[in-house]
Amino acid sequence: MCHKANECSAELGSCWCFNTSIPAGLKAQLNENVDPRCICQSCVAIYNNAPEKFTFKS
Repeated sequence: MCHKANECSAELGSCWCFNTSIPAGLKAQLNENVDPRCICQSCVAIYNNAPEKFTFKS
């Protein structure tokens, strides 16, 4: 969503995404053209701190 790498390491057996819940409100901002794998740990943290201020960069 911010266009940074999501740094997922799930293929290696351990990743930040295994222990982080992606907020429904953040997922709701995705459209059919945006892959959910584009959500990174930074976007989750920013959204959780101020969901009303989070902006999606298209």
